[in-house]
Amino acid sequence: MQRKIWRIRETHQEVSKQIAESLEISLLLAQLLTSRGIEDVEAARQFLYADLGDLHPPFLIDGMDRAVERVQHAIEHGEKICIYGDYDVDGMTSVSLLLGGFKELGLESDYYIPDRMEEGYGINKEAIDDIHARGVTLMITVDCGVTSVAEIEHANKLGIDVIVTDHHEPDSDHLPPAYTILNPKLSDKYPFDGLAGVGIAFKLLHALAGGKELPPYLHQQLDLVALGTVVDVTPLVDENRILTRFGLQVLNRRERIGIKALCEVARISDDKSITTYQLGYVLGPRLNAAGRLDTAKKAVELLTTDSMEEARTLAEELDLENKARKEIEQRIVEQAEAKIKQEVDLVQAKSLVLAEENWHRGVIGIVASRIVERYHRPTILIALEGKEGHGSGRSIEAFNLYEGLVACQGCLERFGGHKAAAGLSILKQNIPKLRYQLAKVASERLTEEDLTPKIHIDLLVGLDQLSEKAIQEIALMEPFGLGNPKPVLGMKAATLRWPARIMAQKHLQLWITDGNRSLRAVGWNMSNYQILLQETSTPVDLAFYLEVNEYKGERRVQLNLRDIQIQTRDRRSTIRFPVEATGPAQLIDQRGVPDKIQYVRHLVRQGEPMIIYVKSDAALEHLRQQVSDMPIEYCGVRHPPEKRQQLIDQFTQSQTKTIVSSITLPEVTGVRHIVFCHPVPSERMFMRRCKPAFHTESLTAIHLIFHSRDIKAMYSSLAAQYPPRDVLTKLYRSLRVLAQQNGHLLSMASIQKQTSLPEHTIQQGLDILEELELLAVDRSADPSTARMLPPPAQRKDLKASQRFAEGETIRQDASRFGELLLNKSIEELWGLLHHAET
Repeated sequence: MQRKIWRIRETHQEVSKQIAESLEISLLLAQLLTSRGIEDVEAARQFLYADLGDLHPPFLIDGMDRAVERVQHAIEHGEKICIYGDYDVDGMTSVSLLLGGFKELGLESDYYIPDRMEEGYGINKEAIDDIHARGVTLMITVDCGVTSVAEIEHANKLGIDVIVTDHHEPDSDHLPPAYTILNPKLSDKYPFDGLAGVGIAFKLLHALAGGKELPPYLHQQLDLVALGTVVDVTPLVDENRILTRFGLQVLNRRERIGIKALCEVARISDDKSITTYQLGYVLGPRLNAAGRLDTAKKAVELLTTDSMEEARTLAEELDLENKARKEIEQRIVEQAEAKIKQEVDLVQAKSLVLAEENWHRGVIGIVASRIVERYHRPTILIALEGKEGHGSGRSIEAFNLYEGLVACQGCLERFGGHKAAAGLSILKQNIPKLRYQLAKVASERLTEEDLTPKIHIDLLVGLDQLSEKAIQEIALMEPFGLGNPKPVLGMKAATLRWPARIMAQKHLQLWITDGNRSLRAVGWNMSNYQILLQETSTPVDLAFYLEVNEYKGERRVQLNLRDIQIQTRDRRSTIRFPVEATGPAQLIDQRGVPDKIQYVRHLVRQGEPMIIYVKSDAALEHLRQQVSDMPIEYCGVRHPPEKRQQLIDQFTQSQTKTIVSSITLPEVTGVRHIVFCHPVPSERMFMRRCKPAFHTESLTAIHLIFHSRDIKAMYSSLAAQYPPRDVLTKLYRSLRVLAQQNGHLLSMASIQKQTSLPEHTIQQGLDILEELELLAVDRSADPSTARMLPPPAQRKDLKASQRFAEGETIRQDASRFGELLLNKSIEELWGLLHHAET
């Protein structure tokens, strides 16, 4: 787990008091508002209580007058209109919205959404030819078109007028020759440029209705506006907040048959509210699955049908497609992470560009988001198809991905997007160039701090402020999403009532107390903190959502943990080891030191007896190259025992002052410094390497100079050396597929191609599977081959393999000890080690 940087928002006490008194709300809610930049009573009133009458007049958008006149002319003259949309949820809802709105105006319209796989994003000339063949004379784009210069020129030549409605970034110097363009980013008069595509489509309908009070039919369409706005991850501020808030009210009435059917398959019961969470993570992905794996037409039909029977059929099909999408997504995630481990130096790389054959271009955007969450770097994934690749990128807060791609446009065929996400097409031969150029741009614009995850704390609170009433008031800030996230509260130096517990093997449970009352805190998938939180005297800083946990009719206030930071004390502690110790040891905490090599050089120059431990012979050689000018001896696995003993003798006799070693040297005496350049996987190894410090009269300093990335590297190395259950399951399934395709005799090359696993991991996995009598390995061949054995009558238990059981124990011990090394203060760490040793 990577330690996050806390960013605590500023609040204004005097302004908060004024807002609380004027609006008769709690000081806590008022402080949360000021932490979001709301600095006067009127702005607070507008944020909390704005209604549909506060929407901006649609005619402030440049070009709206011409758009309305052209549509009205088409209605009056019975022209055929085609709505051209995108294949994501924003595009689907925009198309559905205009279809319904035009129908209310007495206009039957048609629509066209390109196939993601066959046609790609945006307008294409072949589609325009098809639309022209239908007799269309007016085409209205939704969620696309603002960069389609050549395509709209083609439409004009065919006699088709084009009204572009799009929210994507325009190039003001190269706008398409459309009849008119509706894009708030091109309008100086319009107060808000953050509308989604469906929001601009809504503005067109509002303008066609006069632009003042919403007619009832348009009010009923707000469910589509909310759905598209939230799923497209547009900021929920200004008009988007109003449209989404009232759209959620319509959604929760479930009057749209397609929404009702989708809620049924998603198991959102009628008594459960639809929130932005359900839109973004439950309903949205099911709709998006249509555009990713099939065609978006199915989703439009669902959102516009009047038949419950048809809606249920379509919803079930979308649910199945979403399950298929999840399986494809997981496979690509595994392959992408394998590529990162094999091909990327995360110490140097500030961006990631990964490409592979057989990646599904409809899913790589989701996977890019997953990779960004894990590695916190701008990431582009490219699905290769022959000589061309189609890519999707996601970014971090500190890096504008669209601007980054502008700097790389010379190697791209086409691209588009915004700060956080982008799409592109590229020739396969240009991918290395893109990787280099984007890395250069990222290196110039990003710092190490930018690459560290941040968590924004809205307000620091005490336990006495946390109540169900506070939760009810915080709910006034809904809807939550981008630009208006759910408030994260922080508590400093919280006191544990009892030691932390693990729930369901992977979740964490804490009880926090102030001496008068206690509250439960739950950390989902945070069980790795449990070992660090066994002492109730340990002060902890908590970041959390405040929520109500309802179970069996009982309601309780609960903290939903987002981050835990264990307070550290002094960065160095001197402790006398109690067992047969003749001298004290001093632990020097330099974890995360900016430059290990310079630190080592500084110590060596002091000329005092020192052992420097590194993780492997390869690391030993790397350090040798970096400090080749210094008087240092080296001891590794490859050195014979007599050579090791010779070095120890020289050290004891002061003939050698410094030894760099990848193996444990517990026999040396007279050591003044023991340096850990890398973490070790167990307390026992750590104590064995520290042992010489307690058999000398003088003070011995033990320096910890490793980084969090070193601990991650240790985990990865152990996982490769001792494959975990999920890797072995994947390997075995892949072997069975290969056996069906190629026969029972399998080569190492074919296995590696099928699984994308490193060769040494495959070899370890084969040894375990052979031990379980699931296959036989022929080691006489060069390289070795494997032969599948008939499936067993009963399922094999992996723990029946001694190799697997030993590896599982080693990895679990390393995971637990790694967390100690990463997060505990020096004094706490030594206390735990002392306890383990005694």
